[in-house]
Amino acid sequence: MQELIDILTELIPAISEALPLASEEEKTDLIGLTKSLSEIVNRGSGLAKQGKSWSAAEDAELVKGHAEGIATADLAKRFSRSEGAIKSRLIKLIIK
Repeated sequence: MQELIDILTELIPAISEALPLASEEEKTDLIGLTKSLSEIVNRGSGLAKQGKSWSAAEDAELVKGHAEGIATADLAKRFSRSEGAIKSRLIKLIIK
């Protein structure tokens, strides 16, 4: 699976480089393909929820986990998000 993820990850920048040269129809297809590839890579890397909205229940569980001292890396795994997403969300929720 990791080999497939590596290949797909390499394709995304190549597709982005082709966009300026593509017709409008091709751009739509390439953007759709890039989104699909990104979702596959994210699922394979344990980041299935990357780019998805947070629910109120997830927010509450995240704040609770943080208050209990659960490590950012562990919270990231629990929520299928990157550590950066966890930190950003905590900052947003705590500053509210």
